[in-house]
Amino acid sequence: MPTMEEAGYDGFSIGTDMVLLAPAKMPPAEIKWLESATLKVLLAPEMKDKLFQAGFLVRAKGADAAWARVTKEITTFKQIIDRQELPSSSQMEPLRHTAR
Repeated sequence: MPTMEEAGYDGFSIGTDMVLLAPAKMPPAEIKWLESATLKVLLAPEMKDKLFQAGFLVRAKGADAAWARVTKEITTFKQIIDRQELPSSSQMEPLRHTAR
């Protein structure tokens, strides 16, 4: 099986991110405050150390960076899926669970 790069996906990387989401109609000033307070906590050395000890590598970034990552991944994974020539959902059989 080829690697992603061998399959033609230059610069492909995958990771797991955690993001903090707010309600859609939250006032912008409150969102900015929440973002600022969250980044302050996550970037504090003692918090970074606690999270590292729990298995997390903290690379705290703001909302713009998180959205840029999501946008990039949507494009990347759409290209991967499109190249597979998968059938549309209307052409697929429904998934059925069978007891064992």
